[in-house]
Amino acid sequence: MVLVADELKRKRSDIGSKIEELRAQIVSLERQQAAFDVVIQTYEPEYSPIEAPRPTTRRKRQGVDEASVNTA
Repeated sequence: MVLVADELKRKRSDIGSKIEELRAQIVSLERQQAAFDVVIQTYEPEYSPIEAPRPTTRRKRQGVDEASVNTA
């Protein structure tokens, strides 16, 4: 049983590391996107970037909406 738990902890840690890498990539891409917007506005002053709304992520566990639980 201990081996199973150790493996699960390792995999969880790997996932956490990957999430952090992706967050860093997202920040970099958002900065690049903002830079493109600035350059585009120099060519087209009327340009206004339209962002698609980000989907709201709501995780449910055992039928309980965690978003509503965390707002208390």
